[in-house]
Amino acid sequence: MPSVISEVIIPLQTSVGPGGRFQSQEFDVSGTQSISVNVSITNVNPTIKRTIFFGPSPNGGFQPARVDAFQTSNHLLTSLPTHGPKMFVVVENTGLTAMNCDGWLYGVRLVP
Repeated sequence: MPSVISEVIIPLQTSVGPGGRFQSQEFDVSGTQSISVNVSITNVNPTIKRTIFFGPSPNGGFQPARVDAFQTSNHLLTSLPTHGPKMFVVVENTGLTAMNCDGWLYGVRLVP
C-alpha cells in the first residue's frame, strides 16, 4: 500500500550566514518514483543556491541532481525523479547577507 513522505528537511528560520552552508540530514526516499522539494528563503537573493543530492552510489558517494539559485523567487519548489534510495539538500550562501531558510520533502512511497 502506498505511503506518504512529508518531512521537514530544513527547520523554520534556519540562518545561513555570509559564506555559510546548511546541509540537511539524509532522508530515505526508496520506493518512490519522484519527490518534491520545497525550500524558501527570506527574500530573493541570487547569491543563495540550493542543491539536491541523491545516493549513495556504489562507491558510497552522493551526486547532485539539481542546482538552483533564488534569482527570481524566494522559494524553489522542484519535483524530480528519484535517483537513489536517499537524498539530502544543501543551501549555500556566497553573498554578504545572512538569510533564513526552511524546507520540506514530499513524496509517495509506492513500494514498502
